[in-house]
Amino acid sequence: MTWVNYHHLYYFYVIAREGSIAKAARRLRLSQSTLSIQLRQLEELFDQKLFDRSKQNLMLTGTGRLVYEYAAEIFRIGSEMMEAVKNRKEAGPLRLHLGILDSIPKAMAHELVIAAYAIGDCFVSVVEAGSEELLNGLKAHALHLALTNSHAPMTSKSGLFSRCVADLPVTVFGSPRYAALRENFPQSLNGQPFLFPTLHSKLRHDLEHLFERNNLSPRIVGESQESELDKRLAASGHALIAMSSYGEEPLVQEGKIIEIGVLEALREQIWLTGVKMHVVNPIAAQLLETFTLTAP
Repeated sequence: MTWVNYHHLYYFYVIAREGSIAKAARRLRLSQSTLSIQLRQLEELFDQKLFDRSKQNLMLTGTGRLVYEYAAEIFRIGSEMMEAVKNRKEAGPLRLHLGILDSIPKAMAHELVIAAYAIGDCFVSVVEAGSEELLNGLKAHALHLALTNSHAPMTSKSGLFSRCVADLPVTVFGSPRYAALRENFPQSLNGQPFLFPTLHSKLRHDLEHLFERNNLSPRIVGESQESELDKRLAASGHALIAMSSYGEEPLVQEGKIIEIGVLEALREQIWLTGVKMHVVNPIAAQLLETFTLTAP
């Protein structure tokens, strides 16, 4: 039997995931020449090319895609095995790894963590990242669950499954100086300073589509993916913002921002996504089945 060198396979896996040897070298803290040699040795083992080097960027060949799919599954199961052994060895609180989309309100993350603690004794690890990084974390079994504003692409190969845990209206908020904009809303937004979410946000694209469809032309003064910063800029009067009504509670209670109007055509859905694992985390499983965000 011919055995695969799993170091070589892992280096190939990272190169394919990063899209270039240079990026993979930085992530692995190895020289590019070392990675090139390891990749060439793996190709010699298979007696086939794994990348098409005629392109500006490395592109997987048909064999390369096949090997990558197997490699992804191998290292996903390996990660799960290590986590299962670690939990068994520690014999203490169950570990739960949660990913939170960086643009959703922190109050939502807080509610998810509290719900986990209410289910049982657990050690909760929380990371904040963009949607693509969270999906990769789920697929690699580095995360048990991810809280995002869109459902994951669900295919038989991905092993991912999502459930909507909140369906919220989208409201425009601003400082009290903009109270007059409540009249003739949403046409009153024309020419007013407006802060957009960044391009990776579904809400950004929904807003652009809504404004174009209704011939609305607010003055876009910036973009941000940090909800706390958005609310502070709105409170200081620098811009209007659009967000689900879940996220504004403290500043509204303090009178620092006010509701200008509800964008009736828009809704923001919040999704909890999990991944199929050989060893089921019972707290993650129960959260995925029962957790629902409650209105503040």
